[in-house]
Amino acid sequence: RTQPDASVLKPVDSTDTASATGAGRGGAGIAVAGLQRRQEETLHESEKALSRVDLNFIRGTVAHSDGDTLEYFSHFCVLMHLELMAEVAGIRRRRQRTPKDVLLKTGWALDGLSVRSTFGKREGGRRMLPGWEDPGSEMVAFVLPRSFDRERCRMQKGDCVTVCEQDPLRDRIGEGIVQDLKPGVMVVQLFARFYNEQGKTWRLDKAANRVIYERQFTA
Repeated sequence: RTQPDASVLKPVDSTDTASATGAGRGGAGIAVAGLQRRQEETLHESEKALSRVDLNFIRGTVAHSDGDTLEYFSHFCVLMHLELMAEVAGIRRRRQRTPKDVLLKTGWALDGLSVRSTFGKREGGRRMLPGWEDPGSEMVAFVLPRSFDRERCRMQKGDCVTVCEQDPLRDRIGEGIVQDLKPGVMVVQLFARFYNEQGKTWRLDKAANRVIYERQFTA
């Protein structure tokens, strides 16, 4: 067993200790400030979204003979809405602030996907949750790149995805659910009107989980 060289040992300077402590506190302060800023941004986005809703239009959508039951239901509806809005805001921030190549590398997005086939088209118009429209749906089988890493990809069976051409914040086609993930193919049930052209490629991004929201709301 070797002994440390005495030349590299020196007493701890109280000035260095104070500096390190101050730096640690400064870092914590920056982290707290960053968290507060993100919370303020989320609140601002939520208020902006709610300002576009005509509350008088949706008043009376749900009725019940027991006021306590209605109040209980309304309370949890608000909680579900806030939870979904917070997740949507987080997804939007990631898309705005993270470079495309980083999203691709970390599995949040897939780009350059061609379409192998489409099937199972269903016309819209069915009854949905209050305020929801049914545009219909269609199964789309996207061809995965050879470099696709299933372990790294954050879009697995049952996850929600956004389909676009280049940028989900600018040319979003619609959202869908991953129905199947096979070697070389990802099948997405897309809830939108989809028009594919020969040689056209598409991009998929991980989206907020609306499946859980819808199931809780329906239940």
